[in-house]
Amino acid sequence: INAEYMVGKATAELLQTTIAGQDNCFRYWQSYLIFLTMGTTVFLQVRWLNQSLELFEALYVVPVFEAFWIVVSVIAGLIFFNELPLMSVADRLLFLLGIVTVVAGMAKLSQRQVVPVPDAVVPPTRELLSHPERSASIDIALPARTQI
Repeated sequence: INAEYMVGKATAELLQTTIAGQDNCFRYWQSYLIFLTMGTTVFLQVRWLNQSLELFEALYVVPVFEAFWIVVSVIAGLIFFNELPLMSVADRLLFLLGIVTVVAGMAKLSQRQVVPVPDAVVPPTRELLSHPERSASIDIALPARTQI
């Protein structure tokens, strides 16, 4: 998650520089490495999110995922952009209070009983529905198609 944030920022800066005509990022092999890393991190993030949604209910997965993503991104940005020295003591305390509040909320949410997603909730695949002999045991009423 943190890598996607940083690589996303680098990708945006490379493209912005190229579009503005200041330099052509496609002349450098490092740009392609950054683009490849961006694609890989986005793919992995979506893959892991989908895997967790297959195992647990969305009311548990999405808040934990979003809270974790926000906390890690904010901390990474604070370090990467060297903003900590620019913050006053009050700003640092409020920042710490915000992080502690989010982490406490995630901890509280994680303590509730999580019910795994039952197999019956997973809709049948198109392949299974296309073979009536295999789908005879499925007890799902599919809506009829209406002609307009």
